[in-house]
Amino acid sequence: MRPKRQQSWFQFVTEEVGASLIYDPNCLPQLIHLTDAPHRRHPALVSFLGRGKKDRALRSLFADNPSNSISTFGFRLRVDHRTLYSGRPILFTDGDPNQSPQPPDIGGLAGVEKIPIAWASSSGAQIVDTIVTRFLLPASHVVCIFAEDIGGLVGVQALLRRWIAIGPQATQPALRPRLLVVVETKEVTSGDESLGDAHLAGVLAPPSDAPEVFAGIHMLHVSSASVLSDEARYRPLKEELLKALDVMERDRSECGLHFSAAHLPGLLEKAIRHTAQAHDRTFNLIEKARPPPRPLEWTFHIGHFLRQGNKVAVEAQDIIISSSLMLDAFPPNMHEFHPIDLFRQRYWQPCLDALKPVVGGAAAVHRVQSLESRVINSHIDMINRGASALDLHQGQQEQHRPQHSLACGHALCDACVERYGQPPSRAESTYILEACPLCRQPCLTSIVLLPRTAAVRALTVDGGGIRGIVSLQILLTLQNLLGPHCPLPDLIDVAFGTSAGMSPPQPPPSPRGGGAVSFRPPAVPISRAWLTQCDCLYRRAQVATLLASSTAVDFFHGHVRSYAVSLTVGCTIQTRLNRFCEHTTVAQGDSLGRMYQRVPKSRSPPPPSMAQ
Repeated sequence: MRPKRQQSWFQFVTEEVGASLIYDPNCLPQLIHLTDAPHRRHPALVSFLGRGKKDRALRSLFADNPSNSISTFGFRLRVDHRTLYSGRPILFTDGDPNQSPQPPDIGGLAGVEKIPIAWASSSGAQIVDTIVTRFLLPASHVVCIFAEDIGGLVGVQALLRRWIAIGPQATQPALRPRLLVVVETKEVTSGDESLGDAHLAGVLAPPSDAPEVFAGIHMLHVSSASVLSDEARYRPLKEELLKALDVMERDRSECGLHFSAAHLPGLLEKAIRHTAQAHDRTFNLIEKARPPPRPLEWTFHIGHFLRQGNKVAVEAQDIIISSSLMLDAFPPNMHEFHPIDLFRQRYWQPCLDALKPVVGGAAAVHRVQSLESRVINSHIDMINRGASALDLHQGQQEQHRPQHSLACGHALCDACVERYGQPPSRAESTYILEACPLCRQPCLTSIVLLPRTAAVRALTVDGGGIRGIVSLQILLTLQNLLGPHCPLPDLIDVAFGTSAGMSPPQPPPSPRGGGAVSFRPPAVPISRAWLTQCDCLYRRAQVATLLASSTAVDFFHGHVRSYAVSLTVGCTIQTRLNRFCEHTTVAQGDSLGRMYQRVPKSRSPPPPSMAQ
């Protein structure tokens, strides 16, 4: 059976008008679409560069991803199905770094796009090196080169030197992969890898003005003995790849550059289009992943706030500005870059331009540094609490919550009323606002604030027996005096109580063994209806407690035996008692009936004087 042709992720073609990229924009989204909860999945990309040795290693490393396709030009992209539903799905791409652009042959390939390479006046090999260096290397977490497929260590060194000489840093912030060079030897010793790392790093030491391309370089020796199976031969490579992925995941997470499956496809598509159009310009990750900045508007609004809030303390101003910047820097469902990179790229200059006319040059720089520190601390707090920027903003504004509405529609907090209002001569804690401090519209308003000497308003409710009813009656009287539009709980900051002054009302439980019933109405009911309900329930509970006790049963039993004219009278009294208890709770009525029936008949009634 003839192997089918597999569609490449991207490949290079040459035409009469120039070179182009044949790019499949649906390749990566289709792989990511297989995962659920893409915001919680952070894929890692491994690039395998080589030919025959590379294909042999891939068949061993990813046995669950069989590939019966013929070799194609360009780079293929696949996913390790064993890690598809993990927190870190492993994507891997493979290709030959020394390939040359081929004539276009895209028949039968659906959904591909042809992206012209605007700078394609150079040779074909340089085009491939540029695309690999400016796009593939930054997108990868680990790059694995098979030395035997490239021409040995000499070929690897020549390839890496070409990559280093390509040009400036590819991305901002910098994305650098770890390089793993696989060398096959007959015998592997423990010192080969360390010596190889030192030798390779010394040979590849870039000039002082050249950008760093790799985060680290490691040489791995695998055995070429024929007695070993491919699984045993490439087991060290698999272990080294997993270690390198763990290190890169940690490093990129700390730098805010570990992208989720929801953001990675769109970002890589923008990166490859950017590289095809202008390879000599750095690809700005923050600029491409965020809406365009509006520095002029930000400068105007921050400056307007500083001028209007000149009576507000500097610390309060910085809290409000930094909290507002957090809302713009970390919107919901967006990738969270490092706060330092975000602030210095998007907000440093607008804040500095807004502060210079207000506080001066040197003081403005100090204030901007203070704002940066507040944004960093807020981001750390957001991560530790698992909250959003909106939650932090609302929490910080609780101290200055708007409470006083004006005719223009704005609302002010107590602090703003004190700063912008004019206190009259003979009115304590009263302020008059002639105009809104935000929009300057006339709105003559008199606002009365809580005096500064006002302490915490506390309520204590005593309990125990009849005192619980007395306390409830006092609260009910206070509520009647206040009226239905002024709930009593709104006037109290904290409440304490014992017994009847603590718990919310519950139906009185059934007594066990003649014990007393414990019932505690609330100290501060929510409404007048609750106060009335508490009073009624508490009275019923007191009567039920009396009737449910063993002493009360003996008393009523003796009373019935002494003064009942006939059995009918006794049954009538017992029936009334049972009905009363059933009206209170069914369980208490049953308990009282059973206790009444268990009274010994030989027990003599109490003397008439005691019964009376």
